[in-house]
Amino acid sequence: MQGPGLSASDLPLDVEALYAEYLPRVYGFAFRMLGDREAALDAAQDAFAAAVAGAASFRGESSPLTWLLSITRNFCLRRLDAARPRRFEDFEAIMTGYAQEPSPNHPDSELRFYIEEVKEGCLVGLLQCLPASQRCVFVLHLLTELPIADVASIMGKSQNSVRILLSRARSRMRDFLCANCALMGGRKCSCANMVEFSLKHDLVATYRPEPGISQIKAELRRFSDEVELYRSLPGHEAAIAGLIESGRYAIFSTCVK
Repeated sequence: MQGPGLSASDLPLDVEALYAEYLPRVYGFAFRMLGDREAALDAAQDAFAAAVAGAASFRGESSPLTWLLSITRNFCLRRLDAARPRRFEDFEAIMTGYAQEPSPNHPDSELRFYIEEVKEGCLVGLLQCLPASQRCVFVLHLLTELPIADVASIMGKSQNSVRILLSRARSRMRDFLCANCALMGGRKCSCANMVEFSLKHDLVATYRPEPGISQIKAELRRFSDEVELYRSLPGHEAAIAGLIESGRYAIFSTCVK
């Protein structure tokens, strides 16, 4: 099975296409395995570097994505060996000890944004409470949506073993959520009540409201004026790039958030 637009002979020659096509899914897998964005990015980069170095070993017996995820899994496991195991009890203590009503200063759109961030953070945090093998099959099959056969290939296990691991992971997650999460009938925690804790500990992204049409037009006019000024200076390309990345214009910070 070959990935769209790629064949075994393409891999050592078209690194950019491979990277562009699969980086989001490889990084997403690493992040949910490791629970840390920087560590996940490092693992994804290491996996691509290893894939490029070992491209000749790819025989096309699996898809390029399955091959890449198998490599990524190995880098994740190395990092997990040095990490302190987390427990559901630890996660429950946070949910019950730090829950509070969200600040009334958050507008509705901002609060909705933070609630979605909390949901994703909660999922990633709960995944860290699963043993690495259960976490891996849960992420690969349910979140990355790979078939059981591909998950078994990545794990180096039989399909029956993968199904058993998946069943155990589902059961542990379900039991915890049903006892604690308001979305599953529990009474100990709601997403909104974890917003302030998440903000205090920098666990959620910064809310950036979408700019209105009038703001976009005004900023584009102001940006165009500044670009014209920079064009008269030496090294203007770098200066303009720095202007875009400076955060002074909401239109660009919204696009790259």
